[in-house]
Amino acid sequence: MRKDWFFLVGCFWVFLLIGLSCDRSMSIYKSNVSIIPYPNEVESGEGCFTFTDSVVWNVESEEQEKVCKLFIDELFSVPGIAHQIVYEKEKKAGQVTFLKENTMKPEAYELVVSKENIIIKASSYSGYFYALQSLRQLLPFASGGEDGLIRKELTLPVMTIRDCPRFKWRGYMLDVSRHFIPKADVMKLIDQLAIYKINKFHWHLVDDNGWRIEIKKYPLLTQIGSRRVTRGQDFPNRPMSKKGEQPEPGGFYTQNDIREVVAYAKKRCVTIIPEIEMPAHTASSIVAYPWLGCPVVSENIAVPPGFAGGMQEVVYCAGNERVFEFLEDVLTEVMDLFPSEYIHIGGDEASRKYWKQCPLCQQRIKEMALGSEDALQGYFMDRMSEFLSAHGKKAIGWDEILSGDVNKNTTVMGWRGNGQYGYEAGYKGNTFVMCPARSLYFIRYQGPQWFEPLTYFGNVTLKDVYTYEPLPDTLNAEVAGRLQGVQGCLWTEFVTSAKEMEYMTYPRLMALAEVGWTLPANKNWDRFIERLENKFVWLKELDIRYSCALYNIFHSILPEDGKLKVTLSSDHPRIKIKYQVNGSLFKEYTQPILVDSHADIRAYSGLNDTICGKELELNIHWNNATGKRLVAEGVKAGVLVNGQRGSLKFTDGEWCGWYDSDAEITIDLGEVSDISTISIGSMQNPGMRVVMPREIEYSFSDDSVSYRKGGVLLNSTNPLLPAVTKYLFSKENLNERARYVKFTMKNPGVCPKNHIREGDKTWMYFDEIMIDN
Repeated sequence: MRKDWFFLVGCFWVFLLIGLSCDRSMSIYKSNVSIIPYPNEVESGEGCFTFTDSVVWNVESEEQEKVCKLFIDELFSVPGIAHQIVYEKEKKAGQVTFLKENTMKPEAYELVVSKENIIIKASSYSGYFYALQSLRQLLPFASGGEDGLIRKELTLPVMTIRDCPRFKWRGYMLDVSRHFIPKADVMKLIDQLAIYKINKFHWHLVDDNGWRIEIKKYPLLTQIGSRRVTRGQDFPNRPMSKKGEQPEPGGFYTQNDIREVVAYAKKRCVTIIPEIEMPAHTASSIVAYPWLGCPVVSENIAVPPGFAGGMQEVVYCAGNERVFEFLEDVLTEVMDLFPSEYIHIGGDEASRKYWKQCPLCQQRIKEMALGSEDALQGYFMDRMSEFLSAHGKKAIGWDEILSGDVNKNTTVMGWRGNGQYGYEAGYKGNTFVMCPARSLYFIRYQGPQWFEPLTYFGNVTLKDVYTYEPLPDTLNAEVAGRLQGVQGCLWTEFVTSAKEMEYMTYPRLMALAEVGWTLPANKNWDRFIERLENKFVWLKELDIRYSCALYNIFHSILPEDGKLKVTLSSDHPRIKIKYQVNGSLFKEYTQPILVDSHADIRAYSGLNDTICGKELELNIHWNNATGKRLVAEGVKAGVLVNGQRGSLKFTDGEWCGWYDSDAEITIDLGEVSDISTISIGSMQNPGMRVVMPREIEYSFSDDSVSYRKGGVLLNSTNPLLPAVTKYLFSKENLNERARYVKFTMKNPGVCPKNHIREGDKTWMYFDEIMIDN
């Protein structure tokens, strides 16, 4: 089914640039070996090796022949160039020769390109495979010649590469529960993992929003658990299904699909680690088999189309023996499908609500002398870990499993915050993998948010990923030795297609590859970008959608000495930014722009006089509050008086937030001034618990000591609207004179009844305060 695609890939990779000589290629590759991840030892030579139709591949063993044949058949098919595999003891000119070197580490390799031949040394299949991936990336290519013919000769620069990965765990996680990714697209992703030497594919198959793996003993898991009602809203704002609504098919993988993908990945040195969530994120299975939940559950049981509503608190009953029997049955089938050493058992974000009410769970706590619901989770996870261990497998779970006495054989994934709980696991004696949300969660924005499709939380840019260092200097050697490696994670709440999955993955996957493979001393951001831009051509030809956020412009607008300082920047090391103010001629940006009146700023980024990023537009509305001194506790409040309204993304840098509390802001106008209008911008984002204030009180003062009450601005927005909404609280015709204006925003309390996050504590966000005379 994939042969046509492989033929296209093979042809593409070996197309020659028209007129590209050996000398020219040497001038490129001497200064920059275009391989990602960057090799750990490179020696450049003089001249080049040329592939012709007489080149043969000389192997010593069946293992070498197998990896060689994969490379030739699927990745290196070129009309006019023969690819003969031979077993010859003598090395000859014009050969690609494989040699086994038992002293080398399993994934290490040596690639020697001379004028006469190419020699590949390794001790294992994976070593040979990775050598070939580096060879593959060194080949010059283009879309074809002027005459439309493919060249029949390929040149490689003379060099020696000795390479070995920094970490043995170089992982990527894909969530297929919230959005199902078809098998063919998963295999296409695995192709790219292999190219960039990512060796672990963490397949998040189970969550509240869908059960995606066939389990023969429990057919309702996919017949019911993979289906949910359709909603048009963004994921966090999708209302729960109602009784009588018919769910639609959501997709799942049959066991034959699983076996096919696992075998496909194995050939490419990618180990698949399946995740079967427990005890939380389990609505999709509890819908299918309600007895898996605690008997006190009264929620409307359904597969949630978005955030789970009350369903996120419905977890497996830890006091019911049938639950453990069910999970052992499921894991038995999973172990039969996945030869991986590890099985991921989740363990994150488990509510204790129903465990506290459930007589079965309370009886379990009493019988086992556990003492608390936290310890009950520890018991639950430890019991499943021991089951896996008894069957020759190792458990791995998210860092919340540390809430109990975690089994020392269990590996922990440090995800919360900066991954600090991963290090905690290391100090407790557990091996751990670092996948911190603030550095390696690909669900986050990957560039200036004004240009990015809606997702949530803050930024994890390409540079954030590349510069992440999992081994801080403060970590002692013993704990550092327990670190297995790193992993990027893509959750798919805001993914609605395979193409969107690709957009969120690339090019951050390439940066992740270098974090996992390349030694810190060999990493270089500027050099990485040069190599990455070479790979953008590959991605385009392979019809892989990738983000160009790297070229877009970040902005900051902050008060400074009564004016506004507008700062523009880009992560790209060679980008030039040009801008205009109020229609003036464009000029190159070299220092912050100072603004003291209304300003419409346009800016664009470019390389070599070619525009390569999206145009930035800033519309600064100057008013009496703009640039003035402002006092507000707990936030960096300068953006509230910078004249710029925010977008619908509350983490875009233009909003200030207060959680579960009132807010008070005082503005000093500098002198007693006429005031006729006041305005405050706010936001509502139901799924993220962002609400409008119940009311805003405003008052005035001449001396900042004695205030006179002005009035109250009331919220007229329906809090149950399932959409992101901006609102401007405003009062006109005030006829006031004052130097100080105080605003007190009243938090409305928890989300009201029938709200998508009913009962949750709330945020208030504000983006601008405007005062006019």
